[in-house]
Amino acid sequence: MLLFTKPMPPKIRKKRARTGCSSCHSPPETPDWASFSQFDFCDKPVDQLANFDRKSDSLSSSRFDFVPLNTELSQSNNIDIASLLSCLEIPQPSFSNLTDCAHERKLIHHFSSVLSHLIVFTEQPDNLFQGLILPLCSDNSPVLHAMCAFAKGHLEYMGVQNSRHSSNYRVLAAEGVFQLVQQNCRQEEVLAATMLLVYYESLTLTGATNMVLEHLRSAFLVLSSIPLSKKTRSILFLEKAFQFYDVITALSLGRSPVSTVPATEHVYSMASSSSKLAQNGPVDPLLGMTGNLWPVLYRLSTLKSLKGDLDGAVSNNQPAKAAVLLMEYESTVKAVQKALQDWAPPVQSDEDFEPFCDSDAQGAFRAMVHNSMAYRHGALVYLNRSIHDHPVDHPAVQENCHLTLENCVAVIASGGPVNALLWPLFVAACEAITDQDRGLARYAFIEIERRQGMINIERARAIVLHQWAAATSGKLNGGCNTGAEAWREVAGSMGMTIIFG
Repeated sequence: MLLFTKPMPPKIRKKRARTGCSSCHSPPETPDWASFSQFDFCDKPVDQLANFDRKSDSLSSSRFDFVPLNTELSQSNNIDIASLLSCLEIPQPSFSNLTDCAHERKLIHHFSSVLSHLIVFTEQPDNLFQGLILPLCSDNSPVLHAMCAFAKGHLEYMGVQNSRHSSNYRVLAAEGVFQLVQQNCRQEEVLAATMLLVYYESLTLTGATNMVLEHLRSAFLVLSSIPLSKKTRSILFLEKAFQFYDVITALSLGRSPVSTVPATEHVYSMASSSSKLAQNGPVDPLLGMTGNLWPVLYRLSTLKSLKGDLDGAVSNNQPAKAAVLLMEYESTVKAVQKALQDWAPPVQSDEDFEPFCDSDAQGAFRAMVHNSMAYRHGALVYLNRSIHDHPVDHPAVQENCHLTLENCVAVIASGGPVNALLWPLFVAACEAITDQDRGLARYAFIEIERRQGMINIERARAIVLHQWAAATSGKLNGGCNTGAEAWREVAGSMGMTIIFG
């Protein structure tokens, strides 16, 4: 046993000779999540959220200007990350059919009992990571090793260390995937292990963007080789995970998606097939209520590269090529802008879903509604800043920036899941210039970091704070009216690259 919730008696410690790491014999170090409690955000209704001092770069600021919002913060689904360490003790038989290694069983338990809940919007009728991906694990398989890497990376960020690093599992998973590819067999396992490595690299590491891209390319090759008629439910689920990360990675890195076509319209119903809501308002466990928005976001993610190609053709004095690219670029921009302006989630108010689900599920619905609206307004911020090149104080930028941040806070207030919220939050936070909006952004970052415990959230918050400080002090070219890509300059100076998954 490598992890304990209380100190181990000395005589037992002397008997353990194979761990090679003294930290494994002592209680796991609890990360300083408690430092966030100084804000007492969870004890305040949302209509009393603190608007931090704009001039302060520190999250320790205690100045408050209260922001009115007509919702109340629910703590029903809040997750205290530090308390998760006590969940590492599991009954001896658990997952014994998957592996004989006690440490690996603990990591699978952490994935099943913690991570699988943090990366989905809905678990009705069941959690699809548990129902579809966990059964693909077997002893010494790449899926098991990739799952252990993800779980271990999450625990490492929380301060739990031992002699075997998450990167060891990553290497084993990659080697196992390579062997299966060479044998041209077990495509479900190849795809599952590859996508779990995408989660691992994106959520628990920084500076691993090249590896994420390689994993996505590998996943796309596997998906492209499987006819639709032979795609099992597990493969369709993993395909949805690929589509999510393909677009998010493209938006994060300012490059084209790996796939050549936008996402399909396949969705998974939240409730049983007899549910009226499942028939009329489908939601997806990985995309929430943004399922029919995702093809629009796919096209949005292609615009940066298309714009670069157009600028290159103009610079190289290629008028014919430039004319074709200009026509394609302008038509795509107009189509994306209209689609974003016209889009609305399939369920928009409590009255739409109250008759079809219990009170616990209603929080999840509200979270998904506000999450989808955060994506819509965040995409409009991105379109106006990065594509139209509007200045940061342009009304179209600031209006959508504020609406994005309000919806991010409303997701938190709902008590529902806060996964997949980082991209719209980051996009809006980078363009926030008022004390009120920066206060909303700070609050949202703290809350989703506390509830998710992923390193990319903490790194994104750090980049935003540094950008605000640099813009205020004039260290960025153009001051606070610097370009939309200024955050990349800041991130580069900090040695960071991030996937906003």
